[in-house]
Amino acid sequence: MRYRSESRQEAAARVSFRNVDVKGMPPHAVMVADLAGLRAGEAVKYTLLLDGKSVFQGATRAPKGPRQPWTMAVVGDTGRGTPGQKRIMTQLHQSRPDSVLVTGDIVYPKGRMNEYQKFFWPFANAATLDPKVGAPSMRSTLWVGVTGNHDTAYRDLNSNPDGLAYYAYWIQPLNGPDFNPRVGGSDTKLKAASGQAWGRGGNFWYRYGNAAIICLDSNTYANWNSGTLRKWLEAVLAQSKDATWRIVAFHQPGFHSSKKKEDERYMASLAPLFSSAGVDLVLNGHVHNYQRTRPIVKEGSYDMAWNGKSQPKARGTIYVVSGAGGAELYDQDYADQPKKWRPYTLAFKKGYSFSKIAVTGSTLEFRQISDTGQVIDSFKMTR
Repeated sequence: MRYRSESRQEAAARVSFRNVDVKGMPPHAVMVADLAGLRAGEAVKYTLLLDGKSVFQGATRAPKGPRQPWTMAVVGDTGRGTPGQKRIMTQLHQSRPDSVLVTGDIVYPKGRMNEYQKFFWPFANAATLDPKVGAPSMRSTLWVGVTGNHDTAYRDLNSNPDGLAYYAYWIQPLNGPDFNPRVGGSDTKLKAASGQAWGRGGNFWYRYGNAAIICLDSNTYANWNSGTLRKWLEAVLAQSKDATWRIVAFHQPGFHSSKKKEDERYMASLAPLFSSAGVDLVLNGHVHNYQRTRPIVKEGSYDMAWNGKSQPKARGTIYVVSGAGGAELYDQDYADQPKKWRPYTLAFKKGYSFSKIAVTGSTLEFRQISDTGQVIDSFKMTR
């Protein structure tokens, strides 16, 4: 692979391969290319070579630096292969985000490699932009994936030999604790395909622009209230205090007003920690619709003065469910029945949609965008 940026001559990328050879899938490889020496936010053109001949060309941008404005699209519960998913991928790509964050349940139903081949790559990395097909987003934009229950909770490799594909396919920071619950069957081949991500792939954090973004595996096998995971999270929150914005992302929401999944709100126990640490936003999926809360200090304690417009400075953490990315939608009638909402809910919108965050210095602007491109909700935060 060769690449050229605005600031440097054409150079060869350092490339490594991980071979994937599991039952039920043709042998293939995951290629990782290191594009060194780039300036923050600059444009890059790249060429993939096979036997010295160009087989693919693309363009992207280096990650934004702490003094640059930046944007991020957020979408969850995507990989069902539905018409709604195709429309969302199209609108998301047309919004031209600097990066994309998926709030879990990347593919259905069991997080298998063959499901990525059928329900994810063709839509998020389509050859052309078409609302009936998808968008060529992944070839030009940084994508980050958070693990959901459909991604890593099916851990029997006897039944799903190409399962737990998340660890093999997502190349992300490996700065989390060594944590990987037991699996059924032999994991030797999947370990080889996943490398160090096999033990560390689900929990990590990174800096983008002037933000620290912390990604957690919130499946039921993970205990965030004590032990190794809790200590790591507390350490990361302390280490990232210098960031202007701190955003946490995980799949199962602690705060929502849906009937569906109302008994799975166990991550609400982290609200006091997030509030005391100064976390601004928590991004979730799992519940297949869009909702957002008022700023929450802890369950039962809310910032009632904040309105996201004339009063943009929040006391507490705002929680967003952005789970309307393509899977079947939940509780659509609740959107028009605010009397059924919990007291912390400020917005509940029906239909397929994704989130768009735009940050300039100490101002964060949030928009929720439908599969037709309509802005269905918005708010502003300041630091």
